[in-house]
Amino acid sequence: MIKLAIFGDSFAQDISPQWETTWADVGPSWIDHLRATNKYAVTNFANSGTSLYWSKKLFDKIHGDFDKIIFVVTFPCRRITFDKLPDGCTQITNTFYNSSTVFDIIENKNKFNSYNVIEQNFLLAVRDYYLHIQNDHFDHTVHSAILDDINEKRPDTIIIPAFPSSVPAMDKINSSPLLYIAQKDMLHFGLGEFLPNSASMTDARKCHLSEENNKILATHMLQFLEGKPVYLDVNKFVTPVKHLTHYFRKP
Repeated sequence: MIKLAIFGDSFAQDISPQWETTWADVGPSWIDHLRATNKYAVTNFANSGTSLYWSKKLFDKIHGDFDKIIFVVTFPCRRITFDKLPDGCTQITNTFYNSSTVFDIIENKNKFNSYNVIEQNFLLAVRDYYLHIQNDHFDHTVHSAILDDINEKRPDTIIIPAFPSSVPAMDKINSSPLLYIAQKDMLHFGLGEFLPNSASMTDARKCHLSEENNKILATHMLQFLEGKPVYLDVNKFVTPVKHLTHYFRKP
């Protein structure tokens, strides 16, 4: 079998306890469809909410162990990523944080006060980084340099943009990012353009796509793996065929 590695964020993550239990009726992801061909031995390193840098560190260590690579690229400026958390952290385990996550924690006084002093100071420092230091132009420049390095090390990597601006070269040829495909469902149900993530509703779809669109995407991925140029057209994907509550559920 061909050894295939997948890197990326939640648009490539298809493993969650809820999909094994309360959401077990949700159909296969595009990665599941690749596994089902029995042509590819798939190892999925994607992790929800991670930055390109986080995935690239994994890629650098292990890409040589695989025959094929699919890399789903998140957007620039998404996360500040740490190689190591401060000593003394007990509740904090993530090594990647975005501004909204940190601000939400700090503004929730009960939650913030549940952390020890070391963790509180760490979270305040991350907040101050976003307030006073973070620079979009710098982050876009680093993002582009990381993409160039991936292409140099593995020119055969299949690079898929998750968001607009994830892969500028794909934007130039009007290839649709995965977000546009995910939004077909949300717009169909009048939910707007942002992925739902609240106490009353969250995204139950694997990889943020309906079962039908996961299957369509898998067909494209198989063609890309065979050498077809990478290009996605959102108009080739479909609107939902099931009720809203199948795709978007209470957490």
